[in-house]
Amino acid sequence: MRAGKHKRSILRDEAMAKKAQSNNQKVTIKDIARLAKVSVGTVSNYLNGTAHVAEDTRQQIETVINQLNYHPNMNARSLRSKRTQSLGLLVPNISNPFFSEIARLIERYAWEAGYQIFLCDSDGDKEREEAHLETLYQRRVDGVIIIHTGNKSLRRLVENWSIPTIFVDRHLKGLPSIVSDNELGGKLSLEHLLSLGHVRVAIMAGDAHVDNVQERLKGAYDVLDQHGIEVPGDYRIEGTQSLETGIEAHRFWDLPEYPTAVFTTNDVIALGVWHSCLARGLRIPEDVSLIGFDNIQWSALTVPPLTTVAQDIEAICNGAVTALDKAINEQASLGSDTQLIQPQLLIRGSTTYAPSHQQITIK
Repeated sequence: MRAGKHKRSILRDEAMAKKAQSNNQKVTIKDIARLAKVSVGTVSNYLNGTAHVAEDTRQQIETVINQLNYHPNMNARSLRSKRTQSLGLLVPNISNPFFSEIARLIERYAWEAGYQIFLCDSDGDKEREEAHLETLYQRRVDGVIIIHTGNKSLRRLVENWSIPTIFVDRHLKGLPSIVSDNELGGKLSLEHLLSLGHVRVAIMAGDAHVDNVQERLKGAYDVLDQHGIEVPGDYRIEGTQSLETGIEAHRFWDLPEYPTAVFTTNDVIALGVWHSCLARGLRIPEDVSLIGFDNIQWSALTVPPLTTVAQDIEAICNGAVTALDKAINEQASLGSDTQLIQPQLLIRGSTTYAPSHQQITIK
């Protein structure tokens, strides 16, 4: 008798679920609770993850949700919790493989922490950058991660809003930032080239107005100054962080004495230099040693692989998402410090001893 009664109850519940679907009725968590034989509070805890729900109860609720084809109203949930479970990410150029790799990692760590990402690309335009940031704040994302274009006026926007915001790759003084020790990276690069006997060293910089590029250049020039080595104007080229800037290295090869080594402030420029060498029949590293910065995935695919300064972007991206998540959940301040992550020189096949080299001892 009891078994028959239980079976009729199940059939009645299934019929109710089908009726709700066929009539396009708005399904509520009360409907789910009634059919799953649990309280409304238990369904709410399951949906919002606000309390532990036993595994068998979770399965009951999930079965009913699937039967009713229930989809939570995210807008209503956001209004109640004052959270959108979303983060904004603002980058200067998503086509740059380094920024693409950062975006991929931030999306992964954000997903693991329960957030979705709104990605905005400023394309190096300061007005567009400010408009994107304003829009992200207006959409009430829970936090924002920024790689800025060098636009210092972003400070005003960040300070005018109470939404947690952190800078990565490029710091903004006085605002929370996680970046590589770029000066150290430039220093390691030139110490390596000088240890191989190179004294005719060219330097190619992309976006030299940006702080992190200036820091890489400072580290490089400090080492050269310590050893009394000057870089003539013909050995210096500045441009954007692009292949086109690197290809401009063809100007070096027309000089009476071309450089035996080239330091670039990112790997994309280094690949452009490589192209210009191939076009002139110059061999890397036998004729020209080449060193990049960033360690993008492409840098390991050249033949030979590119010597470069590896940024620990996993530590940078994970640190940024973790810091934001803590600030959001604990309603805590991110502070105003810049956290430096130590880079690593990866010595690969694109650097070797200078022709007729005289090794320089690096102290």
